[in-house]
Formats: sequence, C-alpha cells, structure tokens
Amino acid sequence: MAVRPALVLALLIAAACKRSDAPPREILPVPVGSFRVDSVPEGTLAEGKVEAFGLKLPRGMSLDGSFPDAVFASGGFSLESVSNYMRERVEAERVETTPKKTVFRSAKLGGQGRVLHIEVSARSTNIVEVVVRDETPRPATQGLTEEERWKQVGLTPEGKVLPEQNQ
Repeated sequence: MAVRPALVLALLIAAACKRSDAPPREILPVPVGSFRVDSVPEGTLAEGKVEAFGLKLPRGMSLDGSFPDAVFASGGFSLESVSNYMRERVEAERVETTPKKTVFRSAKLGGQGRVLHIEVSARSTNIVEVVVRDETPRPATQGLTEEERWKQVGLTPEGKVLPEQNQ
C-alpha cells in the first residue's frame, strides 16, 4: 500500500491546525457608498524625505547637490505639478511663471523666518529641476561702528572700494 505525498501533507496540515472554541465571527455586508475612496486629485505630489532648508521636496525627487546656501534636486514630474506643490507649501512675495520655469521670490514656510528663492525649471517634458536658495538676511554684527560696518563689506564710509580690495 503506497501512501501518496499529497495525502500525507494534508494530514500534517490538519493535525497542525488547532480547533478553537470561540464562536465564528459574523461578517456583515458593507453598504455601497459607506466609505470614501481617497480623492487626491491627479497630479498631486506627496511629500518626500529630501529637505531644502525645512521645505520637504516631492517624494521621488533626487538630491543633485547640497551647499550651505543652495539645494539642487530633480525628478520625473511635470513643471505644473511641482509648481503647484510649491504653491501649497510656501508664501511667496512674488511668483513669476513662464512656460519653462516658475520662480518663487522671497518665499517663506509657515512659521519660519527663513527667506527662500525657489526656481522650478522644466529640463524636458517630464524632468523638472528645483533649486532652493537660502536668502535669509544674516543678523547684523552688534557693537560695530559705522566705519567698521562699511569696512566689513569692503567699502569706505563714502562708498568707495577700499584700497586693499582693489588688488
């Protein structure tokens, strides 16, 4: 008498299952229309993990370069979708839009004092580059005389270039 492998496997599985004394749970039908399907408009981008001076860039953008005063990133999106993403997150003093570029001048994130200059440029049909520059004014150095402040920027109090700056 040969034992079939499928029968042995079925018996092992049945033996491994434990019987529960709990009554079976009742499964209730869900009425149609009782739940809401996520209604995110097409073209809406989600926040990613890449940040530029506190501004989270869209998910899927890759960091191309990061410097103390500028961050460069790019991704496979349309100019319109990334520009709209930025509009939702920053308050800009002025927004300039052309067919190939959107510039956010003197942009601020809610609750932050940081001033950003954001450029969203179309490299091609579905490749966008984002450049975020930190233009936050540095606080003035305290305790300097007017002459020392002029010297710090390389000028005399009359506005002429200092001799050592001409070399």
